[in-house]
Amino acid sequence: MLEAFVGSPLAKPSGRILAIEETVCGTVDDDLPDVLARVDMVHADRDCLHVVDFKTSRSRWNEAKAAEAAEQLVLYRNLLGGMARSLGKPVRLGFGVLTKAKNPVAQYLPVPDQAGHVERLLGTIRQLWAAITAGNFYPNPSPMNCSTCGYKSNCPAFSQG
Repeated sequence: MLEAFVGSPLAKPSGRILAIEETVCGTVDDDLPDVLARVDMVHADRDCLHVVDFKTSRSRWNEAKAAEAAEQLVLYRNLLGGMARSLGKPVRLGFGVLTKAKNPVAQYLPVPDQAGHVERLLGTIRQLWAAITAGNFYPNPSPMNCSTCGYKSNCPAFSQG
């Protein structure tokens, strides 16, 4: 996988790298709490600001899979809007996908702009925040979730285990 990555354009982005694994915190809506995100890579070339999220996968992704997973990057675009405006550049989103196959492949998939994407995302976040503030917590027990969950004391699944 490492050889596939190093030999791909993903390892040598155009322009200047501005951030790797950068923690970004900001407001996406006045009625919502600040959002904390960790952005994998941001680089700027002469045309735009590129925001790339890296994924590993058993198989190659296609455009439909990238569009399905795009909400995370749409959120990142909102959080990095100030940076883009200060540079006077539009933001381009994309996934860098590394396959975990016998013959690994590194691929880049751009995320196309979709009308209403931001509003759909904010609608989802608003619904989640409403459930959280109403105290509606539904257990999703697993070793990965429970070890770091801040709501163990409220969780019936945790108290039984």
